[in-house]
Amino acid sequence: MRTTSIFTVRAHPDLARQITASFLSAEGYAVDWDDEWDGTAQRGSRALHFLAGGIAQSYSFDLNIRYLGGSNGDTHSNIEIRQDARAYTGDEVGTRKTQAELKHLDAGLRAALDCAGVLEHAEMARS
Repeated sequence: MRTTSIFTVRAHPDLARQITASFLSAEGYAVDWDDEWDGTAQRGSRALHFLAGGIAQSYSFDLNIRYLGGSNGDTHSNIEIRQDARAYTGDEVGTRKTQAELKHLDAGLRAALDCAGVLEHAEMARS
């Protein structure tokens, strides 16, 4: 089961990306952008995670930013942070840690977007 944090913002995708990247960087994540608005946020070492038997936690989340439309200062975008199924070994403890980390990122990014005055809606969805 994948969990996704979805944020609708009153901002151009460039600003949404800037706020998201700044927040994730402050949380210790390295963000690797695949293209203009999609990427992966990673923290920790997967190799160390496997070598240490799961003691050293590694997280990886997919990032997607989408332009929803608008004009004249009324531009809207979506930001999604999705749990990457490869972020844990599949055991129950690893799954709970990854879910807890996603909830932490969800709350923190909500606050960052709200503080920037661009947050319209936020939700967590499971699929």
